[in-house]
Amino acid sequence: MAARFLKDDKEDIRSLHRRYLLWLYKTTKDELDKIERKLTQLDIDKRIEKALKKKASGLPRGVKETLGPGLKEWKEYIFQKESDAQKLKFNEDGSIVAGYLFLRLKLEAVADEVEARLGKKELARFKRLYEEACITRILEDTSGRR
Repeated sequence: MAARFLKDDKEDIRSLHRRYLLWLYKTTKDELDKIERKLTQLDIDKRIEKALKKKASGLPRGVKETLGPGLKEWKEYIFQKESDAQKLKFNEDGSIVAGYLFLRLKLEAVADEVEARLGKKELARFKRLYEEACITRILEDTSGRR
């Protein structure tokens, strides 16, 4: 009787594994994204800078001059972001920062474990849930930061 009473519920255990793996995926992906997004945003920022310069060049001289401080600030913002991003991913000698490499390997290992325990569809679901949560956070952000 006691053995039957203490028997683990396989669905409960599977649910605990699923929730823990989702938490691991989310927290690891969040940390990695903090680094990756700075680098991926740079391409967009630079293209916006180029478009701003082009659009400003077609404006009358007086109007163009009033845009100078904004364009300069945007250029400095990009420079600082690029400098910060490089330090998060690469050492001064160009090698990869150990913490960044660890996060990449950890995320890969977590994804492998999700796939092994729960299947490819569940891994795809984790990725979709993560993306939806990120979009929700963006839409709810009222900080005014760039």
